[in-house]
Amino acid sequence: LGVKSQAIYNDLHFLSKDGELHVVSVARGCSGIYSLVIFISAFFSYVLLHYSHLDRDLISFLSLGIFISYLSNLLRMNLVVLAGHYYGMEALLFVHSHLGWLLFSLWMLTFWFILDKYIPANINDKKTN
Repeated sequence: LGVKSQAIYNDLHFLSKDGELHVVSVARGCSGIYSLVIFISAFFSYVLLHYSHLDRDLISFLSLGIFISYLSNLLRMNLVVLAGHYYGMEALLFVHSHLGWLLFSLWMLTFWFILDKYIPANINDKKTN
């Protein structure tokens, strides 16, 4: 994206637009693994409540959801670094604190809406009202 950067182990070194070198560490909580675990747990909880079995369509949706969750996390990390590059470390910290849960929430809402629309629960399944 035009930002000079280098990853060394868990540290990301990047230059701000002013040419200043910044280093941020990518901790386990920032890696996206926790949001992926939450997504997979929510998916299986939803399937257990609304469907009698896990079929090919649901597995396809799960696979797509995992892939898009991964892309969503990459987008989040890029936007965090871009905020630091263009607006400084204070902006980076603000975006880091707020963008993750916002993107994750929007992604989850979109996913459940699409899942309900394209694979509606069967009336004979375990769906509760």
